Amino acid sequence: MKYYESLQFFMLISISTYGISNGFECDFHATMIRSVEKEGFHKELRSFVEIVTTKSTEKLRDCQVAIEESLPSSFYVDPDQLNNLGAYGKVLACANETVDVEKPQFSSPPLKVYVYSSLNTTGNLLVANMVLPIHLRYHKPRSGGGYQVVKISKPRLFLRCPRRLDCPKQGTMAFPCYRCTSKKCSWLEFSFKTNMDPLKVAVPVGDLNHKLLIQLLTFLVTIGGSIYIFSTLASKIPHL
Repeated sequence: MKYYESLQFFMLISISTYGISNGFECDFHATMIRSVEKEGFHKELRSFVEIVTTKSTEKLRDCQVAIEESLPSSFYVDPDQLNNLGAYGKVLACANETVDVEKPQFSSPPLKVYVYSSLNTTGNLLVANMVLPIHLRYHKPRSGGGYQVVKISKPRLFLRCPRRLDCPKQGTMAFPCYRCTSKKCSWLEFSFKTNMDPLKVAVPVGDLNHKLLIQLLTFLVTIGGSIYIFSTLASKIPHL
C-alpha cells in the first residue's frame, strides 16, 4: 500500500471517536497503517503510527512508542542485521530470545520482537514510522507446491514518557526500556485502529512431486564437481 493512499484511510479513522478517554492526560486516539513490502524472502514490515490529541502535545513530546510484534514461525529476524541497523539508528528493534536463522519453519517457534521509535510532532499529531526487516523461513514441501498464506497478527502498542501519565484504566507492561537493554521499564499499553488485521503474506512452498528430479540433479552436480576438483588437483601434481 502506497503511503499517500494510506493517509486517506488514516484521516478517516482518526476522526472516529476511538481511543483512550480515561482522563485529561489520556485524551488521545491512535491509528496504525500496516504493510509488508519488498518481494522475495526478505521483506520489510512497516507500521506508521499516528496519535491524535485534543489537548496540547507538549506532555507527549518526549515520549517513546514501542510495538510488540508476534511473528509466526514462518518468519524470523536477523539479530546481526538489527544490531548493524541499530548502530546507525535506522532500525531500533530486538527479539526477546535467541534466533536461529538457519532453522526451517516446521522446527521453529513463534517469535516476539520489540520495535522502538521516538515521536515526531506535527500540530496536534504525533507520528512514528517504524520499519522491521523480516525474513521468510523454508517451509516443508507438499504435493503440488504453490503458496501458503501466513498471517501476521495485530501488534500491541505501548507508550512511555519521562513524566508519568495518569491513565488508571490502561494496562502496563514491563519490558526493555530501549533496544536490547537489560533494564526494564513500565510501558503504558493503549488501543488503536489499524487498516490490516491480520496482515497476509503468501509464502512459496516446494513441490514434493519434484523430489526425485531434484535428488537426481543434486547427485549429478555433486559427481561432476568432485570429478572437476580431482582432475584439477591431478593436473597440478608433477609427473614422475
